[in-house]
Amino acid sequence: MPRTMNPPKYRLHRPSGRAVVTIAGKDHYLGRHGSAASKREYARLLAEWKPVADTGLPPVVQHDLDVKELLAAYWQHAKAKYGKRSSARSRLSLIKRATVPVRRLYGDTPAKDFGPLAFRAVRAKHISDGKDREAKKQAARERSKAGKK
Repeated sequence: MPRTMNPPKYRLHRPSGRAVVTIAGKDHYLGRHGSAASKREYARLLAEWKPVADTGLPPVVQHDLDVKELLAAYWQHAKAKYGKRSSARSRLSLIKRATVPVRRLYGDTPAKDFGPLAFRAVRAKHISDGKDREAKKQAARERSKAGKK
């Protein structure tokens, strides 16, 4: 029968007055000791720790994903989720169109480094691409009208 592991202890870090728990050799500071917020954070960390502890195996350390790997995984998820339904094709095309600027600008960036500034840059690129597309459509309409006259 496998040995059960005792849960990590919620304890006081005296120098700072904060609550701390050590999981897999890493200290996690939870907030002011005894506060409701620190106890919620402790409960969340325990919920993440429990499935790993029940297996008796060490946690799996994943390599750092870059943005293009993350997008590829999301694309596989979207294809599986939306399948072959006719409404899904339009949804998949929207997802693909939305992820193109992300891949072009930040494809080789580690996913953990993709933050708010990168998101703003992608958003600005997406908007400018839309304006460019609208300007091209407008120019084509004007050429079409000029050709009919």
